[in-house]
Amino acid sequence: MYELTQSLYEVPSNWTPQLDPCTWDGVICSRGRVIAINLAQRDIFESLSPALGNITSLTSLQREFNNICSPLPRLRKLSSLQKIYLQANAFDSIPRLIPDFLGSLLNLDILHLSYNQLTGPLQRSFAGSILTKLFLDHQQSGDKISDRIDVIGAMPQLTMTWL
Repeated sequence: MYELTQSLYEVPSNWTPQLDPCTWDGVICSRGRVIAINLAQRDIFESLSPALGNITSLTSLQREFNNICSPLPRLRKLSSLQKIYLQANAFDSIPRLIPDFLGSLLNLDILHLSYNQLTGPLQRSFAGSILTKLFLDHQQSGDKISDRIDVIGAMPQLTMTWL
């Protein structure tokens, strides 16, 4: 967990190696394992550390409204991840399309990526996912995410989508 601090411009004061990460602000644990990271609206200009992809017990990631402008790290190993809230950031240095690996997170229920700069098609790997809520609207690039009715139609549990 301490590796994550390397990507923060401003590290929360209690994020020190001397303290158990389960006591850190914005970190929620269950049975001694990190299950949620909530660093929303901290006005932290930073990146998302690749170390994030190693927190295999993570179920919720909230980093919205932070002006994050780095590539989205690979999250494939996060098989427990259920909720991703990364809206209102500044993803301008990532490939300008939705990373294909997001559709392979089999437990992902909510994906909120509105108000970024993403473009491109909705990846086929989203078909068959258990997503119930998908938010990809208001991309600042001026382009819209190319919706694919065949992909959306193959998302049987989807109850809300904003493209």
